[in-house]
Amino acid sequence: MKNKHFICCMVIVMAAAFLINLSVTLMTVRDNTIKDEQRVCGLVSEAVLDSIDSEISRLISVSETLSTNSLFIDMLKDEGNHSEEEMVGMMKKYLSGIKDNVGVDTAFAVSENSRRYYTHEGLNKIVDPDNDDHDIWYSIFVNGRKDYDIYIDTDEVNGCTWTVFVNIRVEDENRNLLGVCGVGLVMNDVQETIKEYEEKYNVKVNLVDSEGNVQVDTNSINIDNARLYDVQYGKEKDGYRYFDNGDYVIMRYFEKINWYLVIRRTINNNSDTTLKITLCFICTALVSIIVFLSGTVFRKKTEHKE
Repeated sequence: MKNKHFICCMVIVMAAAFLINLSVTLMTVRDNTIKDEQRVCGLVSEAVLDSIDSEISRLISVSETLSTNSLFIDMLKDEGNHSEEEMVGMMKKYLSGIKDNVGVDTAFAVSENSRRYYTHEGLNKIVDPDNDDHDIWYSIFVNGRKDYDIYIDTDEVNGCTWTVFVNIRVEDENRNLLGVCGVGLVMNDVQETIKEYEEKYNVKVNLVDSEGNVQVDTNSINIDNARLYDVQYGKEKDGYRYFDNGDYVIMRYFEKINWYLVIRRTINNNSDTTLKITLCFICTALVSIIVFLSGTVFRKKTEHKE
C-alpha cells in the first residue's frame, strides 16, 4: 500500500515538474518573441525615418536653392516688364531645367504680384484662394510666415496625383514677398519605399498629423480620409512604444515635417512552435513516467523472486 502511495506521489511530482518546466519554457519563448517584434519595429522605424528624411531634406534643399537664385528672383521682380507670353516662356524653361536636373516630379512658382502659377509645363492657372478651394494652401502658407512648409495635396499638373510638396517663400533683398516656389515628389515614390518595408518586415507604416489624420499610406484611399485614433502623441526623441490589441506599436515624432511615424506589427503568437514544444514535453513526460513505472515494477518483481 505504501509503495502504491509512493509511486502515485512520484508520478504527480514528475508531472508537476514537467508542467512547471513547460510553462517557464513557453513564457521564455513568448518573451523572446516580443523582444524580436520590438527589435524589428525599432529597426523599421529608424530605416523609414532615415529614408523619408533623406528625401524630404533633398526637396527642401532644392527649393531653397531655387528661392535664393538671383536669376529667378530677378525674373519675378521684373515680371511687370515682360508680356505674359515672355514670362511664361522664361519660367517654363527655368523650372523644367530644375525638374529635369534634380529628379523631382514637379517644379513651380507663384508670383505674389500677378498670382500666376508657373510650372515646368508653362502657365497652369491664376491662383485664387478666395474662390478656389484648391488654392487655399497659398494664403495659408503666406499668412503663416513660415520660411518653408511641407504638405501633401493632389497635383493638378500631374493628373491630380497625390504629391509631397515643399513650399518656400521668395523674397527680395528687403524681405518683401515676391512669391512662393517649390518642388514636388509624386506620392507613388514614397509609397513604393514604404511598401518595401511593409512587405519585407510584415508591418504597417503610416505618417499622420497631430490629429491622427493619415498623410502617408500605401493605400491612396486612406490619405486624408482615414484617421488613427489610438496613436499616443508625444515629441520624445525615442517616441512611444506600446501594445494595442495584440499589436506592437512604435510612434515617432518627425520634427522636420511635424508629423508622426506609426509602425504597427502584429505579434506572432508562434502557435506552431508552442504546439511543438508542448507535444515534445508531453512525450518526454509520458516516456519518463513509463520508464519510472516500468523500473519500479521490474524492481518489485526482482525483490519478490529473491
